[in-house]
Amino acid sequence: MEIAQGSIRRNPHSIDFKRNLTPAEVLLLATIHHKNAQGSPLGDDWAVVGEAVTVDSPSKPPEDPTFNPITGVTTPAKEAVPAKTHPRTNSEEVARLKKRYANARLRLENGTDVAAFESVFPGIMPKLPQTFDEIEDAVGQKFPPLRAPGVVDSEEQAYRKILVVKPRHALVTMALKLKLKVEIADDNSTIVDRIIAAEKSEAGENVPVVNADKAKFVAEASEFTVAELKDQAAKHEVVLAGGEKKSQIIEALWEKVSSQPPAE
Repeated sequence: MEIAQGSIRRNPHSIDFKRNLTPAEVLLLATIHHKNAQGSPLGDDWAVVGEAVTVDSPSKPPEDPTFNPITGVTTPAKEAVPAKTHPRTNSEEVARLKKRYANARLRLENGTDVAAFESVFPGIMPKLPQTFDEIEDAVGQKFPPLRAPGVVDSEEQAYRKILVVKPRHALVTMALKLKLKVEIADDNSTIVDRIIAAEKSEAGENVPVVNADKAKFVAEASEFTVAELKDQAAKHEVVLAGGEKKSQIIEALWEKVSSQPPAE
């Protein structure tokens, strides 16, 4: 069962980047958000990244040796223990999606309100799509494989990925500073295109529009959970007010890390 990553447009002004979604979950989300997105809710950045698994036992981080001054005993270091997994089965994915989207509803053309999962995948134990090729026609979207290791985004592509997930009000502020016109109907992607074009026009075509180190930092930090990012913030003495979004924590970490002198 394949998994992919890409952006979902919940409405013209709200875009979420999703990771590790199965074909069934993408089809379900495309159906749920199609009306409010006013068109296809799937972005053009989708890519297949691997295979879905079920975790039998979670991974354990390495542990440093510890010394107990009372007993005089040193507990030896422990190596990291990788997670134990198995390929996710159809029945496991059915159970997972039913639980995850238990409250998701769809309103049919006749006005009937139905459970989203059962509407898209009827039956007690439906056979879910295993590959993204199986849903391409249904969602009108191609799902290419993720690029080979070592192939990275251009600076402009990396910058675009950073911008497109920003809140709409932040993008509007950036656009207004560049004296750009923003229409109510403009979605985040449209505003980002205008911002990048304007910045390139001001700076010159051959001048980078983004700090490449920051783009790499943001991309790597985005793989962490909010809890893990908060731990990193504490380690780097980054003061958080509480309630920050993931992107705000990453920005605060970058400001702290980038302001520190390089290690000798």
